[in-house]
Amino acid sequence: MVSLDLLKEIEIFKGFNYDQLVSVQKYCEKVQFKHEEKIFSEGDEAIYLYAVESGKVNLRFDLPGPGRKTSEENNISSVGEYKTFGWSSMVSPFKHTLSSYCATMTCKAIRIHKDKLKKIFKEDSMTGYLFMMNLSEIIGQRFHLIQEALAVSKGFDILHSW
Repeated sequence: MVSLDLLKEIEIFKGFNYDQLVSVQKYCEKVQFKHEEKIFSEGDEAIYLYAVESGKVNLRFDLPGPGRKTSEENNISSVGEYKTFGWSSMVSPFKHTLSSYCATMTCKAIRIHKDKLKKIFKEDSMTGYLFMMNLSEIIGQRFHLIQEALAVSKGFDILHSW
């Protein structure tokens, strides 16, 4: 079982009270992956929300076409401990926009089925509201990091380009 202390550390559950964490805890499942093991693929139906317990996960574009291999060169970002990934499960069209791979020797993660989360939110709209506020902050942060990385790779000074 996933501990409440661990759930408190995970960014998507920031600000959740004891009862809210307990409602989430009963639906958490621990999973483990090996180095370079694919967790989900770009374009797959997004069913689970994940949070990294230990290790690191790389998010990347896979090269199209038969026989083309993916590599770390295609990484868009990395997700470390207590960070959330797979949030496409909570946002329409519910398809993963990137693939995810274990970036360390092993990765331990928590996953929660999106339907279980929606059930919690239906029963307690305040929990759903707090979750969605945290999710919007996470998406905004990730977008900003990707935007900065793209600007650096293209040689733009993002702070002075306005």
